[in-house]
Amino acid sequence: MTGARHLRDGKACQDAVLYVQHGDIVASAVADGHGTSKFGDVGAKVAVEVTVAKLVQFAKDLHAQHTVDPRSVHQYSEHPLRIQIAREWASRVREHAGSPDAELAPYGSTLLFALASPAFLLIGQLGDGDILLVDAVGSVSRPIAPDVRNFAEETASLCQNEAGLAIRLRTTPAPDTETLLLMSTDGYSKSYATDAIFEQIGPDYLNMFREHKDAGIESQLPDILRAVTTGGSGDDIALCMLYWPQSVVVPLIDNDSQ
Repeated sequence: MTGARHLRDGKACQDAVLYVQHGDIVASAVADGHGTSKFGDVGAKVAVEVTVAKLVQFAKDLHAQHTVDPRSVHQYSEHPLRIQIAREWASRVREHAGSPDAELAPYGSTLLFALASPAFLLIGQLGDGDILLVDAVGSVSRPIAPDVRNFAEETASLCQNEAGLAIRLRTTPAPDTETLLLMSTDGYSKSYATDAIFEQIGPDYLNMFREHKDAGIESQLPDILRAVTTGGSGDDIALCMLYWPQSVVVPLIDNDSQ
């Protein structure tokens, strides 16, 4: 969703979101191109494309190796998955720049991602943004603790050296009860006065899933996010949600960049 401030200034949306459902796995990613980066929108788009492709291949490789227990998945995600994501992103943006030695800073972007399978849930984060898990009773948790290095407008980024090693990961068994996962760029949380108020969106969306199901929510998302950015930060917002009614994951994203 293009932020209200960007619309006023005639700027393109610099956030991106993408998901792919491949068999019984869902790979999803959200990215936020930096406002100070000339090609932040390109960097974010490349980030979600690269990440989703790498997650799908990662899931295929795990299946071929008969590796699905969360501990082993986590080890493989630390190396080589997160390194591959960062390297492929750098290669793709340098291809866009037309030089193998091009600076990465003009394409800087954060990254949030999730890989959901019947056996495990893998979550990753680089830079700011928010990942919330909501359980069946509406309790909200953050599976990856906030990074103290993210302060004000400073954030970790794919454009930095050794970005792959800075991607923080969490792997758990797949949810076996009703669960909602939300990933959003920081334009969403910055629209609220406190983290506690922002986190209330978790149980609110959970109740919407129960009442309207995924199709009903998807049709309402553009109006919801437009109201949030207009009355809040004015920043772009990308939101991805994965919903387990019981043990089946249903992907739902906001993919409106108009």
